[in-house]
Amino acid sequence: MAVLITGSNGGMGSAIAQHLLETTELQVVLHIHDQRAVADGLAAKFGARVRVVRADLCNEADVQSMFAALAKDDLPVDGLVNCVGISSNGMSWKLEQAEFERIMRGNTLPTFLCTKHALLGMRARKFGRIVNISSVVGEMGAVGASHYGAAKAAVFGFTRCVAREVVKSGITVNALAL
Repeated sequence: MAVLITGSNGGMGSAIAQHLLETTELQVVLHIHDQRAVADGLAAKFGARVRVVRADLCNEADVQSMFAALAKDDLPVDGLVNCVGISSNGMSWKLEQAEFERIMRGNTLPTFLCTKHALLGMRARKFGRIVNISSVVGEMGAVGASHYGAAKAAVFGFTRCVAREVVKSGITVNALAL
């Protein structure tokens, strides 16, 4: 079983990867966008159980190619942790539309695209586990984070809907508010 963790450049994504590698025998696929240091360190430490992939998760062709390459290498994704995300601060009345759109896109589109392409294989195999990392800001709000809160609230809504769509296929979809 392979687990793909998006946003493994550092922070939460790399911590989740390290935990899985230390406590399970799973194959772990680390998605990175640009920085390789953390992922390369995990690959050096855990060897063949780690695969590092690079993709623009806001580009469907990149996401589709990433999943196709993993399947071709006999690493079908049965577990997906959507951890990639971006944030910034700004009072709602001062935010530029472009910044609102950037935060919405960077926190919702990768979750949608990776889930969509993971589900294609999971549904065929009648098994899968998806965990979407959200934020308490999406539930409770925070000063200076209306755009980030809106994006993370969207992740909760997306998660609930997809979970209902695939529950009869042996697939679970959950969100964590961290």
